[in-house]
Amino acid sequence: MTIRKGEEWGRRDVAPSSFFIAEDDSDGASQPPHTPFALCRGDMFTAIGQPTLPVHHAECTIVAIDAMVCSISFVSGDVETVRAFSSVTIGSWWKGRHLIASNSGFLNGMNIAPRSHPNDGEFEVVNIDAAMPLKQRFIARRKAKTGTHVPHPQLTIKRSTAVEFTRERPQERLAIDGVAVSQWEKISISIEPDYWEIIL
Repeated sequence: MTIRKGEEWGRRDVAPSSFFIAEDDSDGASQPPHTPFALCRGDMFTAIGQPTLPVHHAECTIVAIDAMVCSISFVSGDVETVRAFSSVTIGSWWKGRHLIASNSGFLNGMNIAPRSHPNDGEFEVVNIDAAMPLKQRFIARRKAKTGTHVPHPQLTIKRSTAVEFTRERPQERLAIDGVAVSQWEKISISIEPDYWEIIL
């Protein structure tokens, strides 16, 4: 069940005798649903407070994490569906439009969507306008380390449960949890609540 205001997140349990330890966000995304595992790096790891690794058979907390379901249409006409653990990024911070769909609220250590929560049944879409000058981009990136880059007239953050983006330029980059996706044409993103379980 997605977290609700005023309620405690997760459930108390005992850590299993063996569990997977995800090295980064893409590693976490590769894990099956509803099978508890731990994190040791990545933006989702930062979002949940960078916990120490759980001890086998010791008391722990298990929290649910939503998934961003990504349906990718390719130039070839093929369509592939994958799940994003922490982020989907389009374009570049430094030039043109830059879109970030964030489940964790963090991107490369930056607090990119300060009000985000990985189990609230929504994700945040950060939009850096293509017209934002380079100097302002430098300032925004520096401020994003502490989550103080908003409000800004050329940088918006909106909550969503479903969005769709189409590639605007042949060289426009798409990355899912930091892994580049080539030859993409369009991507649709929707939320799937309570997909993964993380051991704290």
